Amino acid sequence: MSNTKKPLVVNCDPKHKEIYDNLLKDVMFKGMHLKDIFLFAMALGFYKKRRKNLPRGKLDIIRTIDFESKENIINSIVIISEGNLNILVDKKRVYEIAEEYANGGIELLNKMILKQESHGTPSKIIENELLEIVKKI
Repeated sequence: MSNTKKPLVVNCDPKHKEIYDNLLKDVMFKGMHLKDIFLFAMALGFYKKRRKNLPRGKLDIIRTIDFESKENIINSIVIISEGNLNILVDKKRVYEIAEEYANGGIELLNKMILKQESHGTPSKIIENELLEIVKKI
C-alpha cells in the first residue's frame, strides 16, 4: 500500500553526519544549507549508480519542507531510477530512494573535496563537475 503522505524528515546514516557537518564548513559550500549538500550527494550517488540502504538507526537531518522548491530534482531522479511515474504517489518511498542515493553519494562527495584539497585544485573544478552531473540527470 502506498503512502501518499510526505515524511516529515530526511534521514542519513549516523556515521555520515560528521561528513555533512564538515562539508557545510567547507568553502565550496559557503552560503549553502544541509539540504543542498544532501541534493549534491543524492545526484552524485545517482550518477555513479551508488544506492545504499540506510541502517536501522538512521538519523533525522533535514525537514522535508525545506525541499519544497527542490522536489522536482528528487522526483526526477526517483522517476528515472524506478522507471515509473506512479512512484510519485508513494511520497514516503520517494524520499527513501532519495536517502539511499544520498547515502551512496555522500562519501564520494567527501572524497572529491578531500582530493581537491590535497591536490590544491580550485573548488570551482569540483563545483562545475557537480553542476554538470546535475544537468545530465
